[in-house]
Amino acid sequence: MNLGQLISLIYLASGLILFILSWMILRENPRNRLNRIVSLMLFFAGLAPLATALYKSILEGNTGIPSWLTNSFYLWELFFPALLYFSAIFPEPQPIYKTHKRLLQLAFTPHLLHLFLVIFLSDPDKLLSLLNTQ
Repeated sequence: MNLGQLISLIYLASGLILFILSWMILRENPRNRLNRIVSLMLFFAGLAPLATALYKSILEGNTGIPSWLTNSFYLWELFFPALLYFSAIFPEPQPIYKTHKRLLQLAFTPHLLHLFLVIFLSDPDKLLSLLNTQ
């Protein structure tokens, strides 16, 4: 086993541990909002090492992989708005978020837009060629 495989294995193990923790917290009490948010936060945190392990072990060096698949790595960025959501409601929800319950969900909007742009508009040459054929 070389160093690259060992690093990939460590990434894979840490991602799986975060997924298991996420599942256990959600399973404890799925009706509790704090449990759902912590579970979501750990799920997105686990995506980064898991995607890195998959990229390093399988996708790296393969040229036939579609760009949207390699760019789906950015899905883990949704960890940051989940962390913001968690920090706004723990230990007690802030007063502004009690009155405006959907305000924190707006934090996901820029990250979802970035994810859309990176995954679906990742190859500008292909888009320009579609526009020039008309």
